[in-house]
Amino acid sequence: MTQSEPPRWVPPGTGPPAKQDTQRFSPDYGEPPWGPRPYPAGQPRTEGLAVAALALAIGSFLVPVVPAIVALVLAAMAARRIREAPEGSVGGRGLVTAARTVAVTGLVVGVALAALAVGVVTQLEDDGTGGPTASGPALPSSREVWVDALEVGDCVKDDNLRDEGQVETVDVLPCGQPHDLEVYVNVTVPGNDFPGDQALSKFGDRSCVAHFKDYVGVPFRDSEFDYFFYLPSEGSWSAGDRVVTCGVVDPDGGKLTGSTRGARR
Repeated sequence: MTQSEPPRWVPPGTGPPAKQDTQRFSPDYGEPPWGPRPYPAGQPRTEGLAVAALALAIGSFLVPVVPAIVALVLAAMAARRIREAPEGSVGGRGLVTAARTVAVTGLVVGVALAALAVGVVTQLEDDGTGGPTASGPALPSSREVWVDALEVGDCVKDDNLRDEGQVETVDVLPCGQPHDLEVYVNVTVPGNDFPGDQALSKFGDRSCVAHFKDYVGVPFRDSEFDYFFYLPSEGSWSAGDRVVTCGVVDPDGGKLTGSTRGARR
């Protein structure tokens, strides 16, 4: 086409394609406003096990030992989770340290209190003021027993101990409670025929003196205690009773408290 020729009409879409601009935005303007942008990092979340560990550690001062042990286990699990998490994504290291410190302290305090309680109970037992005595486990209350069924170590309440007359039953109670007599030996009388009250009394004296040291720890003549014995009556003898029962008593007729076994006095 020359300058003298008019331009030809070209139908739309039949000419050469228009040149496309491949640069959408100038580098001077950066990324478009609707494109992805970096966001500032959020606060790390706190590890829940660390919180639970600290709560249990504090509770170990109210309920000793077990909560402290559980708190130490949870603290170890929390520390492992924090180490394995991406850097800065999980927090709670300070809580883990606090939980461990408080739990160990609570554990030490709990063990110390338990040891103190054991020491107090042991001391009470040694003093004969409570708990199991040398004669066996403490009884929750008194019980009525036949005299010929008394056993060594039984502590007896007998309000008629010094009175003349026959006694069939007595009350056995814990030796830590005031009582009248503590049984230290049962001796069988030999023979089949009833020997009489006087002969039985002599047998009882000899037997009780002979066995006194074996129980109390010192001979009768050196002891501050006295002895008393129950003898078979003629009626109980015919029923098969052959036992003389010897017991430690207070020489002034007072009450005993605590066991005299091995008292050495």
